[in-house]
Parts: sequence; C-alpha cells; structure tokens
Amino acid sequence: MGKINITVIGTPIYADKIKEIVQQSDQISFYGTAIDVEEGENLIRSCDVVLLDIGLFSDQVDSLLESVLQIKPVPIIVLADGSVNQTAKTVTAMSTGAVDFLKMNEKVSKQSEEQFHQEVIAKIIHASKTKVQPSLKYSVKDEKNITKKNNCTRRKVRTSTHQQVLIAIGSSTGGPRALHKLLNDIPENFRAPIFIVQHMPSGFTKSLAERLNNTSNIHVKEARDGEIVRNGTAYIAPGNYHMRVKQKRDQLTLQLTKEKTRLGHRPSINILLESIAQIRNYQKIVVILTGMGRDGAEGIKKVKRTERDAIVIAESDETAVINGMPSAAIATNCVTEVLRIENIGAALVEYTNTRGY
Repeated sequence: MGKINITVIGTPIYADKIKEIVQQSDQISFYGTAIDVEEGENLIRSCDVVLLDIGLFSDQVDSLLESVLQIKPVPIIVLADGSVNQTAKTVTAMSTGAVDFLKMNEKVSKQSEEQFHQEVIAKIIHASKTKVQPSLKYSVKDEKNITKKNNCTRRKVRTSTHQQVLIAIGSSTGGPRALHKLLNDIPENFRAPIFIVQHMPSGFTKSLAERLNNTSNIHVKEARDGEIVRNGTAYIAPGNYHMRVKQKRDQLTLQLTKEKTRLGHRPSINILLESIAQIRNYQKIVVILTGMGRDGAEGIKKVKRTERDAIVIAESDETAVINGMPSAAIATNCVTEVLRIENIGAALVEYTNTRGY
C-alpha cells in the first residue's frame, strides 16, 4: 500500500506546520498546498486527504466543502484555531461533510506539542480510511425509497411494557453529520429524553448543540450539572466532562464529572450507558453511530444485563463514516437492529410510540 497523499488548503503557516509533522510519518506524503480551492483543484484531484483551513473562508462553509467534494469525494479534515467563530464554522463543516478537525494551537508545551503531532498523524491515517458520504439532502422520493428498502429487512422485536422511554446515543468521527440527520427525523412532540455523547473537545460541543437546536424540531442543548431531564429534549455531554443520568423516584437529573478518561475519552459513551443501566422503570434504547474505537461496547452489555428487553441500534456500515464503534457494538451480540442513518430516527419514533409486542 502506498503513502497517503495529503493537500493543505490554507495559510502557509498551517501548511508548513502540517508538512513538518507528517514528515515524521512513513505513511504520509505531503503532496502540496494552495491558498484556496480554485488554486488547489489539481492537488485535490490527486490526493487522498484534504486539510482545510477554515479561517481563510467566509461563513458559507457548506458551499466551501461542496466545492471541494465536487472536485473529488475526498475526506476533509478541518483546521481551526479554536476561536468562537471558527469553532462554530468547524461544527458546521463537521455537520455537512468534513470527517474530522484539528485544533491548531499556536503556543503549547513541549509535551502538548508531541501529543498534537501524534494526533495529526493519527487523524490523517484514520481519515484516509473513511467513506465519504454523498449529500444527506435527499429528495422526498429518494427518502421514501431508502426507507422502504431498509425497513423491509427490519424484524419485529420485543419491547418493554414500561410507559416511559429514554434514549442514549454515542457517536465519534463523523458523528455531527449523523446526529444532524437523525435529530431532523425526530418530531416536535417526541415523548422521550435523548442523551448524547459525541467525542469532541470543550467548546465544540456547545456549538454543536446550538447548531442542532437550530436545525431540529426538538430542543437540543449542552447538558448542565444537576438539571432536571425533560421529554422532547436532547442533552449533549459537554466536552471534557463525563455525563451520567441519575434517578430519584420518577425524576431524572444529570451529573457531570471530570474523573479520568475512559478508553481515552471524556465524555465517555460507556460511562453514560453504565448510568442508564441503573435506571428503573424505563424502556431503554441505545444507539451507536459512526466512530473509531469501541467506546460504548461495554456499556451496551451492562444495559442488556439489567434489562433484557433494552433496544440497541447500530448504524450500518453502509452509512457510517467509520465503522469502528458500530462494529464493536455488533460484536457484543447485544444489538437489536443495524440500520442506515436515514432510518434510525424513524425507528426511534416507532419504538417510543409502541408498547408490548
């Protein structure tokens, strides 16, 4: 297998920094750099991964990504400085086509710099293995055809007779785009709370929650420690905090902690699911979306041990940007259904509105 050819579309400062880093890897080749998409068209056609400096461009991020993907359906990693404006644009990019992002810090310690170098190399390698998805803006006809095709293979499953439902969702690489699609399919009058762990740093989860809230029918927010859980609301764990759901009688509340990472993650999907496993008198539905690694697999097993009728949905390899987490979930033998992302929202609505068999 040959080297991974990368192109940087951005400032010379970022390009030089990325070039210096990837020279440490025998798996990556720095193919070239350009100041904008038009100048870099030929480079994009010949590379395996594009690193895109989001700070160079206007707020029309979706159009920017579309212009790259029209040249070639290539994995895109966004480069951003972590400012409020660029964080929001990064989340938009992640929701509309980018597979990952890198926070470009100017002044960091030597240890942090070494960690950043490892992160750059790892993310480029992982990005090269992802599937670049077509636009999620399907026509009504396409949407019906996709749903019909996949629902014909759905099997009738046993559900709990509990009158209350809660939903836990875990996602990582490619997650913002998947969450955007899934939550768009949830109606305004949805009768369950949704708890989401998306692997993202501090600051980015707030922008993600705000974007999803603006595009969804239900209320989406970044979770706060101690708040009371409401139906029809999706709670996103803040970056750098674990999120647990606590039960006192019939009331659910949220607990945020900064204890050590789990499998390298904080927030951790496993920690959320372990807390869900302790909740009583609720129908539990767990969804594992696109992502690297196996976060969520152990949590799924604990949920199923405490409630055999808990429903577990894994995103299909057909739509997952990277299939690590869904594959790990399936390997537990606890998964109820494997569905394309276009059908998961409808399945959640069906399960929430159905009791018994």
